[in-house]
Amino acid sequence: METFTPQDEQALAKAISSAADAGTALRIMGHGTRAGLGRPVRAAAVLQTAALAGVEDYQPEELTFTALAGTPLADIEAMLAEKGQMLPFEPPCFAEVLSAFGAQATAKTPDLGTLGGAVSIGMAGPRQILRWSVRDHVLGFSAVNGRGELFKAGGRVVKNVTGYDLPKLMSGSFGTLAVLTRLTIRVLPAPEHAITLINRGLSARAAVAAMSKALLTPAEVSAACWLPETLTNEGVSLTALRLEGFAGSLRSRAEMLRAALAGHGDWALAEGENWQAFWVSVRDVRPLLAAAQGRWLWRITLAAAGGGALAEALLQAHPESRLFMDRAGGLLWLALPLPAEQEAPEAADVLRQLCRQHGAQAMLFAAPEAHRAAVPVFPPQPEALATLQERVRAQFDPADILNPGIMG
Repeated sequence: METFTPQDEQALAKAISSAADAGTALRIMGHGTRAGLGRPVRAAAVLQTAALAGVEDYQPEELTFTALAGTPLADIEAMLAEKGQMLPFEPPCFAEVLSAFGAQATAKTPDLGTLGGAVSIGMAGPRQILRWSVRDHVLGFSAVNGRGELFKAGGRVVKNVTGYDLPKLMSGSFGTLAVLTRLTIRVLPAPEHAITLINRGLSARAAVAAMSKALLTPAEVSAACWLPETLTNEGVSLTALRLEGFAGSLRSRAEMLRAALAGHGDWALAEGENWQAFWVSVRDVRPLLAAAQGRWLWRITLAAAGGGALAEALLQAHPESRLFMDRAGGLLWLALPLPAEQEAPEAADVLRQLCRQHGAQAMLFAAPEAHRAAVPVFPPQPEALATLQERVRAQFDPADILNPGIMG
């Protein structure tokens, strides 16, 4: 398959314009760390954006930076760390879990991918419960649409952001609307320290009740998860709550939260590198790596309060499943035995029907290519919304050459 590697925005625009004229479908790719997401792309060529890299402007006092879309996230995080700052959305590294579940060939564990890739998939880490998602921190961007036209939206500082809120539209569009070339992102001060409150032995429903109570306190919980006994070394479930901030006030906040949760069992305080690594593991879905062989992975989202009931329903309907809850119950990661390819559509429908009964939506996150081709990867949309979505896509990419088929 032919690969285009434009070195600047103008070359990228020319490549897309030529592809549109020729009707050549393009697979948009940065580092390829998220290449296993979505349905298989029906493309005749690859458009590699990794050469569009580099930070163009960084204003630590304004809590913003502007970088080309192909800039490695690892470089951006290192730059921010020097000034005691961070990306608020805690970008996950999915390469390892995608590889383990057969969605892509190799795992590039140290590679977080590119800034443009993170915005294109629009998925945040555990800190989303406190700092919101990717789309909420994109102030502005430049991009090339499916006609080969370079355009921009938003601004470089919050007060200059005007017009249609296209940054939110681009986030989570999986490269189907335009190819991002430049992004301005809002950042936040990085926490000095972290303390994790842990409780062992809670059921899924009891854990969600405790996590929901924790989120209602002024403690500012920055992460909340539950792992069943099948995923812990102790043989009992684990509920964990993360607090972050200034070391001087963090202990009192932790004690205040522990007192508030007195009716939800005994909570221990833990800190140190092991617990920092634990939250990285949750962020990157590593608790399910050991269960990946012969399974496919689903990402299920819902209102957090319903997470416990859904988790118990899933475990009852699929005793052989492996799952855990993130975001206080609002995000479930579910590993199920991989059905035969011809049985995959029916298995997916049964799972989604159970999820809908709990107000949840299920995305097929990681599976071999044949299964992702046989099953709608993203949750089916109501007809009116699907029609609107197609109309929007047609405005940006009328020839349907940008990642065609990736979203179904």
